Amino acid sequence: MPSTDLPFQPALLSKTSAKQVSKQLAEIKAAMSAQFSGQSITLASNAFTTSSTVTIERKAMQDNRGLPIQGRHNNPAFVFTLLKQGDSCFLRYENNVSKVSASDEASDTSTNLTALAGVTCVVSAE
Repeated sequence: MPSTDLPFQPALLSKTSAKQVSKQLAEIKAAMSAQFSGQSITLASNAFTTSSTVTIERKAMQDNRGLPIQGRHNNPAFVFTLLKQGDSCFLRYENNVSKVSASDEASDTSTNLTALAGVTCVVSAE
């Protein structure tokens, strides 16, 4: 549960071993997947290492040549932000955010914020 005393800050995954990063990304993928009723999520191995946000798009339907059916698609993109509060890391699903001010963020207990127990992060300089 987030604390109401400390602000949320954009964060990056801590620089640890490749094996540890892989474990952390697995936990993040599980949290993202939960936002989509368990649907599988694909993340790059360097997700959240250079930016605190990741944008995910649905895979466009393709024909037998691998080209998008009916050209471009207009599927919405989904944005997730890695946040640090104190010693804890959280994943926020931005498409669900209904806050009006940054001061409301500290008391956010809605479903768009997921605690990441097995993830170690550092405050981003973004």
